[in-house]
Amino acid sequence: QRRGTKKGGHRSRLQQPCRSGKKTNGRFQPCCGRPPIPLPSHSLCSAPGACQPATWGRKLRIHRRVRACRAPEVTTRAEKKLAFARRGCLNCVECKEEDRAKPKDKKKEDPSAIKEREVPKYPSCLFFQYNTQLGPPYYILVDTNFINFSIKAKLDLVQSMMDCLYAKCIPCITDCVMAEIEKLGQKYRVALRIAKDPRFERLPCTHKGTYADDCLVQRVTQHKCYIVATVDRDLKRRIRKIPGVPIMYISNHRYNIERMPDDYGAPRF
Repeated sequence: QRRGTKKGGHRSRLQQPCRSGKKTNGRFQPCCGRPPIPLPSHSLCSAPGACQPATWGRKLRIHRRVRACRAPEVTTRAEKKLAFARRGCLNCVECKEEDRAKPKDKKKEDPSAIKEREVPKYPSCLFFQYNTQLGPPYYILVDTNFINFSIKAKLDLVQSMMDCLYAKCIPCITDCVMAEIEKLGQKYRVALRIAKDPRFERLPCTHKGTYADDCLVQRVTQHKCYIVATVDRDLKRRIRKIPGVPIMYISNHRYNIERMPDDYGAPRF
């Protein structure tokens, strides 16, 4: 407990830290008999005078606002005026009225004018969320990780798809998915052999790069006749935003499908 104060009492004026004075060697020399307190180097309270702890915070806020509006180093008054006008110094304390940038006048919109906006064309194959183009034989777009997880679960792709949908299924593999499997190296050579199966239909890609997710999303957006087979969470989240596109995934060592009418395929689990 400091000398001169009682328990629960307040400090006397001489014991409160001084917040003004001259700065020497990184510290402020007090302008009175109070103990000094180190202040920021950009404080405005650098001139000696009466200590006003109540107004010190206001001075610091004003200085920060001035410093935020301050323009870069300029020499002439014309350059300074131009610099302040470029910065849009509207609330600066140091700027004069003629130096401040004038606010831009917003054009008032005519309420009677006809507003034109572009609405994306809704596919004619959709009846609300129901896709009328889906039907056997099913064309299934296969993702890279779907093949790898099928090998891990010891599932035959074509046979497991037919067990899931109770109909003929044609797996489709794009060039970018094939390139991704080839880039994985010798560790995934079994997946590469499965992808080169003659029962798989090969779809050419015209885009640059080998990133398959964007290619699959673009295909199912343009053509609603595909089912996407993937276990990637990000890709499934993106495809769920597209209406009428079912998703095939792996669960409990079998293939399941979501967003598909219950009339098609095996019962869902």
